[in-house]
Amino acid sequence: MTPALVEELYRSHRGHALKRLERLLRDQSWAEDVVQECFARLLEPHAAYEGRAELRHWIERILTHRALSELRRKPVRPDPPEEWLASFEPMLETAEALARMREALATLSPRDQRLITLHHFEELGYPEIALRLRLPEGTVKSGLSRARARLARALAVPA
Repeated sequence: MTPALVEELYRSHRGHALKRLERLLRDQSWAEDVVQECFARLLEPHAAYEGRAELRHWIERILTHRALSELRRKPVRPDPPEEWLASFEPMLETAEALARMREALATLSPRDQRLITLHHFEELGYPEIALRLRLPEGTVKSGLSRARARLARALAVPA
């Protein structure tokens, strides 16, 4: 094909080709690049139009094959909508808080960790903790109070 013919084909088919590839690729600039590349390839010697199909269908077929090759090479991954991302914020905040809690608990003694875990995470009362750890209930209360104070210091954001 001559450059003049390719230019004429580009002007007459570009709009339709661009819309088609934007739907396939879901990216306007990517689609524009592929359309330009496809029309540039019509200048290559092996890209001869043989007249077996309508010219428009032949061009569409070239564009579609090129778009599919691009998709195999680089699949479309559209950005998630903002409202979808926003729905994860509370979960991320909770996950961050849990990570901070784990880190802070790890700084405590095994006994303090056990007291905090039994009371706040397993939701056991003082009598149940005292039975489980074989400690007087008063020791559990005072130990838990000191463990909470240490945990609060460990959770404090450094200045």
